[in-house]
Amino acid sequence: MPRKMRKQLEDSACVSMASSVAEVKAVGRVTCGVEDDVAEAVACARMLGLRGAAIRRWVRARKAKARELLEDNWPAVEAIARRMLQRERVLLWREVTGAEVRRLVDRARRRA
Repeated sequence: MPRKMRKQLEDSACVSMASSVAEVKAVGRVTCGVEDDVAEAVACARMLGLRGAAIRRWVRARKAKARELLEDNWPAVEAIARRMLQRERVLLWREVTGAEVRRLVDRARRRA
């Protein structure tokens, strides 16, 4: 499998796992949806040709990476969440533009 495709699958699985990791960090527990997150990560692992215990290890590694990225960028995550809530567009998250997210991330990093 080409390296670029492997990286895309790893990143996709990491993003899938990030929602439940962030929820635990924010509210102390996962309220729903973790099964879908894991299923998406497992699907990525299978596309890489992994099976059985190798899938479990790979998914755990993606979850650990998601946790690391969230820890490193938590102020930016909080800033984006606040902005979404301010706009009352939690379910319409696409309405917070990419440029706006970049500004929020840059601002949070300068404060950190």
